[in-house]
Amino acid sequence: MLQAFPLFRAFCRCVVAALLIKQALFYFFPAWGTSTITPLEEQFGLIIAPYLISGLCLWAAMWLILGICSRILAVWGLALSFMLVMTTHETTLFTQHLMEFAIAALLALPVILRGGGAFSLHSRGWNLTA
Repeated sequence: MLQAFPLFRAFCRCVVAALLIKQALFYFFPAWGTSTITPLEEQFGLIIAPYLISGLCLWAAMWLILGICSRILAVWGLALSFMLVMTTHETTLFTQHLMEFAIAALLALPVILRGGGAFSLHSRGWNLTA
């Protein structure tokens, strides 16, 4: 059924990438209200982890926008997004990030199940016979 909607899948792919970019940029710009650093993070040097995950999230979003291996990167981007949600300490920001993750997960389902659509740079993913 979703095979007939390549434009919808491309739209879902780009919206998921936009949500990943928004969540990743949240940690790079403190004016947007980053979370506070706990003493445990400061002691063990875990301050850098959200920035590394954010960088990987931006990388996955760039590939999603281009449509390269969309299924794999949609799953990988959701996993990275969930890791970013778990690094948020403030409760209001946690619920906001959790809602964004839920929206991204719902929009990523057509991409995961049927691929990124006809409008992609490299369609058919890892299939070498095509």
